[in-house]
Amino acid sequence: MNHIVEASLGITLMRFDPYLEAHVQSGERKYSYYFQVPDDWAALDPADLRSWVLPVANAIYREHGARLREAEPNDLSYLAVISAEARLLSEQESQPRPWLSSPTPVWESSCCAVVKADGAHQKVPADAFPSA
Repeated sequence: MNHIVEASLGITLMRFDPYLEAHVQSGERKYSYYFQVPDDWAALDPADLRSWVLPVANAIYREHGARLREAEPNDLSYLAVISAEARLLSEQESQPRPWLSSPTPVWESSCCAVVKADGAHQKVPADAFPSA
């Protein structure tokens, strides 16, 4: 059985302020991400599920940061996950494939990923999610 977690992630642009010599948040935008997760994640309570989802979300955004730095090496700003909520979707909630109609951030090709037992993830196109 495929276990799907819907994660509501709060994302911000951490902008470098030269006067403060520090990064400052530029507001929060919420996006829904969908993760196909291992069987043992399905038994977690919501608080524990959130703590397992957060490292995956942070890894996804570290990858974005590396790609954006490659394109703009002098830009000190970066995208960051500043909040997360997660819940396991029931089979009935997964059936209409909500990830197909969920708004995707402009920097994302897909908000879907398959997560392995070790926490490693593989992004997949929304129309190919969940994988068999």
